[in-house]
Amino acid sequence: MSNERRIYTLEGLTPEVRAVCFAKCSRSPESFDEIAKELTEEKSAEFHEKWVVGYGHSSVAEHAVLSIAMENVSILATKVIEDNRLASYTEKSTRYQIFDKNRYLKPTRLMQSELGIEYEQAADFLFDTYEKLSKPMAEFIKNREPKAAKTPEKMYESVVKAKVCDNIRYLLPTATLTNLGMTLNARNLDWAITKLLSHPLEEMQEIGSQLKMEAMKITPTLEKFAAKNAYLTETNKELAHLSQWIFKNEAPQMDRAVYPVKSAEGCAPAEQFNRVKIADYDKDAENKLIAALLYKSSRLPYSQIKEKVDVIPRSIKELIIDEALKRRSPYDRPLRELEHIYYTFDILMDYGAFRDVQRHRMATQTNQDVTTA
Repeated sequence: MSNERRIYTLEGLTPEVRAVCFAKCSRSPESFDEIAKELTEEKSAEFHEKWVVGYGHSSVAEHAVLSIAMENVSILATKVIEDNRLASYTEKSTRYQIFDKNRYLKPTRLMQSELGIEYEQAADFLFDTYEKLSKPMAEFIKNREPKAAKTPEKMYESVVKAKVCDNIRYLLPTATLTNLGMTLNARNLDWAITKLLSHPLEEMQEIGSQLKMEAMKITPTLEKFAAKNAYLTETNKELAHLSQWIFKNEAPQMDRAVYPVKSAEGCAPAEQFNRVKIADYDKDAENKLIAALLYKSSRLPYSQIKEKVDVIPRSIKELIIDEALKRRSPYDRPLRELEHIYYTFDILMDYGAFRDVQRHRMATQTNQDVTTA
């Protein structure tokens, strides 16, 4: 092989063939394009059967990438799907689009139950209020922020519409139907399908089945074993039982020094809670950050650097942190050394606001069910 540097894309290959092409790199001296010439879909399927399915070399499946369009799924479903961190998503924006009153999920079992009519009335009321607020909200924004002389009318109306949507979107019920585009590799799709098929709600199970059916058309070998998972279903069920047993008859804890106790039926009203609370944080965060920043350019072991950092003057610590951050422009990501520091927040929030927090999927999020609280 030549020593000439080559960087190129592999186009025209199916996802499963592309995955095998990259996998063979680990043991073949041939170039990628030469490897690709020898592969067929049948040979690729045999490779995946042997190595991915048979021997569990799942990392091979990471090179088979799929882009999947999902339409008319509930906003609640999008949050379950987006709980898979290692994927890319684009969702129909509640910030820039007005949503249609007639487009919300009506689960068959619920609509056939005694709560069906009440559910429909509640959802219709939310959408009616959402629609009625649109015009007065636009007038309010225009009165507060009149159009500048040089601003084109079309641009101004677009900005006003966006601000209207941004303010009234908190009324949208979680059943609102929306669209979602998702790009992820076959390995993560397998786990996403497994989690959906193991979810207690029917909509999630149905989405999981449809995802598997569509994925099998593109990556049939890599997705065929995605199925309902007993570990997920049984473990979550038993943990729920344990939680109910341990906390039976206990009202949520409040900071009584700040909030008065006025409980109703054993549970305090939500507005009495401290809405955002740091539940835990790293007491040694600054020293850990500084040690990590200095480690990169040093030849000393981390423990030795950390011992030194623990005793240097505060003014020197501030200087080091300042040097690490002061040159950032608005679009620069901070240095990854900041990832050594963790905070745990407990947040009680409106579901509309939660959708903004949930975007940051590289954080570790554990969410309670959506309730009226």
